[in-house]
This record gives sequence, C-alpha cells and structure tokens, in this order.
Amino acid sequence: MKTKAFITVIALALLSVNTFAQENESRFGVELNGEVSIVSTELNGANLNTGLCFETIFQYRFMPFTSVYGGWGYTHFNANESFAGTDTDFEQTGYILGLQLKNSIKESPLSYFVRGGLLYSHIETENNDGEIISDTGHGVGFQVAGGIEEEQLLEKSKELGEYIIQGLSNLISEKSIVKEVRGRGLMLAIELKRNAQQVYENLLNKGFIVAKRPNSEVLRMDPALTIERQLIDLLIENLKEIFEKNE
Repeated sequence: MKTKAFITVIALALLSVNTFAQENESRFGVELNGEVSIVSTELNGANLNTGLCFETIFQYRFMPFTSVYGGWGYTHFNANESFAGTDTDFEQTGYILGLQLKNSIKESPLSYFVRGGLLYSHIETENNDGEIISDTGHGVGFQVAGGIEEEQLLEKSKELGEYIIQGLSNLISEKSIVKEVRGRGLMLAIELKRNAQQVYENLLNKGFIVAKRPNSEVLRMDPALTIERQLIDLLIENLKEIFEKNE
C-alpha cells in the first residue's frame, strides 16, 4: 500500500539544545538540534500525536541578522488510531532549506530566532512489529520554527575584545593622536596624546557613549556582552574619522 500525503510541521525549539556549533567570523555555523514537532494536518485521516524531531543544520549569515540554512531532519510521530491500525509509528525524513532571523535579547545572555523553510521529505509507516507497511514518497512541505539560545558569553567577550583591540590598534600611526590601546575582554581603554575631551564629545554627538575622567586623556569603553560585530565596525569607522580630524 502506498499513500500520498503532505503534512505541515510546526517545530517548537524553545526547549531544544544546540549540542554542537562552530562559527567562522560569525558567518558559518553548524548545529545539532532536538525539537518538538506539532502536525497541523491529518495524514489520510490519522490524527498524529506531537512528535520529536532531530536536525542537522548548516547556516550561512549573509546579512547582520539573516541566514540561509539547509540540512537533514528526522521526525518520529505516533498515532493511536490510523488507517494502518492502532498504535502506529510514522517516521518522516528529508531535507530542509530556508531562512532564519536571529537577534540578541538586550541586556541578556539570550538570543531568539525564527525560521521558515521548505521540506522535501517522505513518511514511512511502521506497524507494531516494526515493519514498514507504506511510504508516501517524497513531497514538499513547510516548516516554521522558533527558539531561544544561550550564548557563550565568556568566550564571546574574549573574542570580541581581541577584535576591538585589533581594529583600534590599526588606527595607531606616527600622525595619530592614539598613544595606546589596552584592555581585557570587553573592558577597554584608549589613551590619547591629546584632544581626548574633543574626541569624547564627538563620540557622544554620534551616539556612542564612552567614559572619561576629568583632566585625563584616557577613554574607557565597557560595551555590553551582547554587542555585535557590525556595531564594533561602526564604532571603529567613526573613531577613525574623529581621530583624523583631531590630528
């Protein structure tokens, strides 16, 4: 018996765990996810129970908060009553391709994401003896997912601190008013040869808040642990412009 069917799966990843992830300058990543899947349509009259899904996802971030992702997934469903009898298992396997939006939650070590994509998958039906009694063949479906992730803030702090120091160090030259750049993690200081008050005021006018003590040529920066590289690049770009005007 061969049954043709298309189902829509809504994957809730609020309780999922990323067991493995690696990134190259925050653009490439790979994940192993566990999710809860809710079926929104019946399969040939069978009302499928909530299932468990496991996915391997590869991502490429091409915009600050937007990534394209693709991968392979496996989902197990069960139905108390179905066309195949009682207590029947349904296994869905296939490929995933879609878009993801991800952003940090302000003043928090957490970030949220939402996903939407296409599934190219098939469903196998197993009886109580574990025998495959039907296969839908591959078809197209849809996936909507969302979740919350906890970021590795200590590692990120060290990485971003080194990134900022490197970017600021590149601004030091014989003509530059920058004397020294120092810091640990995201606790940073820029010591200037002169005009620190003017640089401080220029940064405030551009929307960047830094600290400066009276009669001091040192600017202190303590950005949030959730700061993104795009904002760091914008800060360095503005500092370069300000330093050149004050040389």
